[in-house]
Amino acid sequence: MVEKSSTTLPVLAPVSLRDPWPVDHEPRTEGERRLWYSFEKLRRDRTVRLSASKVATAIGMSRTVISMENCSFQVLRRHIV
Repeated sequence: MVEKSSTTLPVLAPVSLRDPWPVDHEPRTEGERRLWYSFEKLRRDRTVRLSASKVATAIGMSRTVISMENCSFQVLRRHIV
């Protein structure tokens, strides 16, 4: 039997508490939220060339959800392009 330690680990706050989407925009779906967080992560990485394809495929989504001009996520697409 393994004994449990009585010490608790500290809770670390995320690096950024600010949401990556604009203040006047609220993501409609969980998928859109994931795309915005992916966009923010890639935007901060200066070694990656930012594109709609990279933002979507980084989280396992199809690139067509934000790469076409009449896509569902127009606000995000405008920030990428």
